[in-house]
Amino acid sequence: MSEVCDSFDDLKLSDELLKGIYASGFKKPSGILKRSIIPCVQGGDTIVQAQSGTDKTATFCIAALNKVDIKILYCQVLILVPTEEVAKQTFKVFSDLGKYMKVQSYVCLESTAMKDDLQNLQKGVQVIVGTPARVIAMIDRDAFGTNYSRMFVLDEADVIFSKGLSNVIRNVMKDVPHDAQKCVFSATLSEEVQTFTTRCMLNPVKILEKEEERTLDAVRQLYSLLEEEEWKFDTLCDIGETLMVSQVIIYTNTNEKTKLLQGKLSQKGYTASCMHGEMEPSDRELVLKKFKQGSTRMLVIMADLARGIDVQMATLFINYDLPTKENYIYMIGRTGRFGTECIAVTFVMSSQMRELKDLQTHYKTKIEEMPMDIEELVT
Repeated sequence: MSEVCDSFDDLKLSDELLKGIYASGFKKPSGILKRSIIPCVQGGDTIVQAQSGTDKTATFCIAALNKVDIKILYCQVLILVPTEEVAKQTFKVFSDLGKYMKVQSYVCLESTAMKDDLQNLQKGVQVIVGTPARVIAMIDRDAFGTNYSRMFVLDEADVIFSKGLSNVIRNVMKDVPHDAQKCVFSATLSEEVQTFTTRCMLNPVKILEKEEERTLDAVRQLYSLLEEEEWKFDTLCDIGETLMVSQVIIYTNTNEKTKLLQGKLSQKGYTASCMHGEMEPSDRELVLKKFKQGSTRMLVIMADLARGIDVQMATLFINYDLPTKENYIYMIGRTGRFGTECIAVTFVMSSQMRELKDLQTHYKTKIEEMPMDIEELVT
């Protein structure tokens, strides 16, 4: 049983780091942060199983900032995340928390020109956040080394391994000192994640999300069984018109479908916007900001962007396409927090029923068939 932290002041952090924590809006640790911050700050190997939206990013960012020796201008902390979107969000959290410190940090993104990454990294940085492919490319080009690393963080490990990047992670790990602290964060502890931690970690402390902190059971999970792909749009409109909720988020599995669906909804008379992977991050942020302000009722999102979305005013979530196991928890796992009553409806073709059952088994949850009287679901 790990020690619980009730106050950041008890962690014996520097005044500059504490100032950054409080300036970022944290008043006291809560949830996963409350139970994972002490082992992470103390420097032991740590495994944290928790969904997004639980302040887990703050956990390893605070520990990383506490770990850095600003007198040594080499990479001391390496943080790997699955996507550029997550990398940018993580880097922002890290920068905000460390705004009063003199830590040199950098975010490695595949969309950045290779020569720019090389030039910036060769100047010397102490903390690197990045996606696995770009980080290993930089290591192979001698942009930085990991032999001075004091801490290695793997965030959303289940997603990283689901992308077939296990060999990349192992290549990165080869040069990380054996005694460097290793922290693994994952929404689910898949077999591959557990194998990795067994091989690479030394007597890790395990912090598992408490049942009451999980949000899957706090959301009314439903599915709508459809025989034809063409039926999806009419079903979506029927649900949107029957359930008089103020805002709806709709997920699709491709960029192209996201754009097409937004266009069809607009033609139908709905105020609809969309976010997809071909948009610039600044444009996506603007779309999300306007949705939060109530400018549009429906927001169509490409599923791979779900991890970075936290929209608490929406009460209805539609999975227009059956999500992957890795994405599902992010597409509905953010909906039932803070007492908000929400509904998540997944459209399922007859041929996908086995996959739907696999989802339920994987998350040990129940997804019920949507009843005919759906108007009674939202009161």
